[in-house]
Amino acid sequence: MGTSTVQRSPGTPRWRIVNNLYNDPTVSPERLLAEVFNAAEQYPSGLADAAVLERVETLLHVTEVGDWRRGTEAALAVAREAVHTAQAGALRGGHTSFFGDLADRAMNTTLANAARDPNSLSTPHAALSTFLRNLITCAIDHVVSRDLTAHLSGPRISSVTEALTLRRTLAEQARAVATDARVSEALDAAVSSPRDHWTDVVQQVWTIGATPPPRDAGQGGR
Repeated sequence: MGTSTVQRSPGTPRWRIVNNLYNDPTVSPERLLAEVFNAAEQYPSGLADAAVLERVETLLHVTEVGDWRRGTEAALAVAREAVHTAQAGALRGGHTSFFGDLADRAMNTTLANAARDPNSLSTPHAALSTFLRNLITCAIDHVVSRDLTAHLSGPRISSVTEALTLRRTLAEQARAVATDARVSEALDAAVSSPRDHWTDVVQQVWTIGATPPPRDAGQGGR
């Protein structure tokens, strides 16, 4: 399952709801994703910790410098160097975390793809928006992938192909949550002062993501 590991989700009530829904083919992916956001209670603070902030500030700096504009190879080199710089800065400050690792993946994707899509880094706001989409996608993909193999041959996921399809669907929907217009104002503030406002950005995404779609809002967990 790619990035999935033998480690499963914690046995909290919220994660038990999610794992029950993996076995329920009548539940929409939108409702399932909302429950995933609700269960991932440590992620709003984790994705705004000091290690992640180091990546945010590094990304804004290299975006402004602009070496990524010189073609695909240059963008790849900038991505590698940016990840190394952010990791070193976080280590000097004693700020290492699993969430920083997720941010490394998101920053690498953001910068490596910039040559193909220059508009994604055309402004500091665009750069942070692109990074946010990649970060939320990485985070949700991680928490989904670690459990799906436990539900193979179940009533909802009868094969590896179906598991991968569900995984991709939830990741794409999480990416869409990060593009919600309500996040834009918080991103504007974070561009000016990441350390003061990045937490607000992530919290806004989580609030939106954890809200079930209207037709599912009245359904309780199983």
